[in-house]
Amino acid sequence: MGGGERASRGAGAGRILADEYSLLTPARPEAVWRSIETMGGRNPWYSLRVLWLFRGAVDRVVGGVGLRRGRPVRARLQAGDAVDCWRVEHVEEGRRLLLRAEMRFPGVARLELVSEPQRDADERIIGTRYGQRIRFQPHGVLGVLYWTAVLPVHGWVFRDVARTLVRRAERLDDARDGGAA
Repeated sequence: MGGGERASRGAGAGRILADEYSLLTPARPEAVWRSIETMGGRNPWYSLRVLWLFRGAVDRVVGGVGLRRGRPVRARLQAGDAVDCWRVEHVEEGRRLLLRAEMRFPGVARLELVSEPQRDADERIIGTRYGQRIRFQPHGVLGVLYWTAVLPVHGWVFRDVARTLVRRAERLDDARDGGAA
């Protein structure tokens, strides 16, 4: 797994605030995509589970969906599917998944997950860039304050999400090659 890269931008109500993170991995793009698409439910895609459970409990207290919805039984996600606290908005098979958070907070949050082939000079695939972008459109000053307050924790949590998904992809790729799973 390669080193990670993080970028954060935006400030102010009415703007879309973003936090991005990407990792390079020798895993094939198909393995990264499978890791992305099969997340959720009994196949958790996050490892800082205590933080997610806490956030889910807070959400349920304020009338939100929390984390207990799971995911569809089928492997391939479709627009409209629920995955834990997210709703699938768009799927570009093998490449991009766009989710909208259904937890309650002062704004609209989306999470975009991308599997992008990395090629050498001869155009051979040599690995994959896993990309993840969290976008938040705050509702007023309260939304901006919320984003500012959670951004340090988001960096920690979503960096872990990226690492977890990439590690799973690498295990899937190793298993496909007959290596240790």
